[in-house]
Amino acid sequence: MGGLDSGVTDSTSDILLESAYFTTSEIRRSSRRTFLSSDSSYRFERGADPQAVLARLGPRSSPHS
Repeated sequence: MGGLDSGVTDSTSDILLESAYFTTSEIRRSSRRTFLSSDSSYRFERGADPQAVLARLGPRSSPHS
């Protein structure tokens, strides 16, 4: 779920981090309806703490940028 032209390489200088929170039932329903599964959908179908995102990113991020 990505492309050769959109990947991170040794010459990458900027990376935009984006996050969103969806309910587990919506993720499961969407994944099954579209027949698309990923490591992320598998993990988030089982629940994720939306507050943990900012804690993991630390001082490199701002929720208001």
